[in-house]
Amino acid sequence: MHEAADQLLTFVGNNDVWQYRFYDTLAYYFQRRATLNKSRAKEALEEAKYYMDRAWADAHGDEEVAKHRSKLQILLGGLEDSSHTSLPS
Repeated sequence: MHEAADQLLTFVGNNDVWQYRFYDTLAYYFQRRATLNKSRAKEALEEAKYYMDRAWADAHGDEEVAKHRSKLQILLGGLEDSSHTSLPS
């Protein structure tokens, strides 16, 4: 999974192949990393938020991206409201 994400990142900025859904995919990847490494969950979710913000900027209201964005915002809000991280596995 790490290798696939790294490979995908090499295409950022290549307008011949890049699309906003790839940012959404990277947001899912970092969100998943947050569930696998709870000690670095906040950092991974912040990274997910970065890619989600970029996806949303180009999504033109895509409902799937909107749903994912809402779920990610809820997770991030839960981290800010709590002193301990509790993420779904």
